[in-house]
Amino acid sequence: MNHLVALDFPFHVGVPFHTSIATAPGPFVKPFTTIAIVVFSLVAVLHVLRLIFGWEVVINGLVMPMWVSVVGFIVAGGLAVMVWREARTEKH
Repeated sequence: MNHLVALDFPFHVGVPFHTSIATAPGPFVKPFTTIAIVVFSLVAVLHVLRLIFGWEVVINGLVMPMWVSVVGFIVAGGLAVMVWREARTEKH
């Protein structure tokens, strides 16, 4: 009962995944890379907002000190920048 159905669309469907730099036309970035950049950036922004507004974070009754957000911003922001730069250099 396994049937394979091939659909022929008159336009391009889906996100192109290229394994070779030479065959990668245009500014396409793999979806996981985009998601990773967005998540790391969002975490970094939330840490900055916590520092600006002085939000208190309590985990299991323990108040997290503000320096944790400084470290969190540096780590998350650094990872976002590194993934973004890696994605840019893969296309060139």
